[in-house]
Amino acid sequence: MGGLSLLALSSCCDCFDESIDHLRFKFDADSLGQGFRQEEVRGAYLIRYTDSKATHLLDTVRQSRRYPPASDSSYFQVIYIPGAFINYSFRLVGNVSTPSGETIRSYRVVVPAAGVSHAITDIDVVTRSSNLPLSCGCQSIKHKSFLLNGEKVDLKQDESRETVLSR
Repeated sequence: MGGLSLLALSSCCDCFDESIDHLRFKFDADSLGQGFRQEEVRGAYLIRYTDSKATHLLDTVRQSRRYPPASDSSYFQVIYIPGAFINYSFRLVGNVSTPSGETIRSYRVVVPAAGVSHAITDIDVVTRSSNLPLSCGCQSIKHKSFLLNGEKVDLKQDESRETVLSR
């Protein structure tokens, strides 16, 4: 009976790591302080680069006006759920490849109505697979960091934290 329960345990795996390499961001919604108004956030767009210093332009991506957005990677989706903790949040993937084979290595988030942009450069996301017997090879974060406007943001200790973008 012990062998049967071990078999049942080892055949059941759920890593829940589909977005382990995502970088999570949130626009500051405190419009009375350093935050943005909803109209400003709705006009935000994303510039993608093929180098880690944001100098080699790949393309510019606007927000999708429909949900769910198109299935390709050519959209920038900001979540709008007033009163929810995820309001004004979005995710970027570190070093992802586009359908054309280009690798995105840095970003610039532009909020033109506020005259603000944020450079997200030097993205470093390194995962590792577990070799433990019952781990099913699940991924975990080895290192996750980037520079936000030249300031280092290290997410190793809190990899699911949202980095807040302010004015």
